[in-house]
Amino acid sequence: KPPPPKSAPAALIAAVEALAAANGDDVTYIVPLLGSFDAKRVKSLVPKLVGSAPEIFADALNRLTASNPPRPLTAPEIIVALHDVDPARDGVPLKRIIDACGACFDRPDVFPAEALAAALQKMVESTPLPLLFMRTVIQAESASPTLREFTLGLLRTLARRQVWKMDPKIWEGFMRCAKRSAPRSFPLLCELPPTALAELLAKFPAMRQPLVAYATAPAVQSGISRAIVAVLQEDKK
Repeated sequence: KPPPPKSAPAALIAAVEALAAANGDDVTYIVPLLGSFDAKRVKSLVPKLVGSAPEIFADALNRLTASNPPRPLTAPEIIVALHDVDPARDGVPLKRIIDACGACFDRPDVFPAEALAAALQKMVESTPLPLLFMRTVIQAESASPTLREFTLGLLRTLARRQVWKMDPKIWEGFMRCAKRSAPRSFPLLCELPPTALAELLAKFPAMRQPLVAYATAPAVQSGISRAIVAVLQEDKK
């Protein structure tokens, strides 16, 4: 039985780092040894890897997710690191970041539903939320329908964190995800502030009638605030 792969010698890693630095921090030189770097260094390289040519990023992702150790980052850590890339701060085009995050969904063997859930659970508590967070929530649920209840839990957490006060793109993503989750999202929507619910209904007017039906059901009615009932009945005035 062959011995397990070992990390590259420290002297080789240092030489590769020096070569990359001498060539304008070109990560192409570093990619072949990515598995030998520690987690902190790999995370620091992620923005440059995402901003590289697609084939270079694909090679980097393959090496970071290779079946043989060493693997400096777990699958959830890779997903979180990709979402941490900031277009303004890191000078990486948004499309490159979208493509990099999307690449995870092309590898369900490496990024199964459990890895997606672990990454999303970590990110949902971060401040600020990653720009592509809601996009990934929707993609994850589409790729793994088993995450439907988990997604609803994320929406509850976002509501607790007052998502309507966050970045408009995050709030819009929340509204779209809540619409996709209907009618399971109805109890949560009836707990939103009236102004937030009114904004959601203005964006998705087709949700008003089913929400009214839910809120006026005998088993539910007593628990719905008057302010929410007033918002739901606004179009009848």
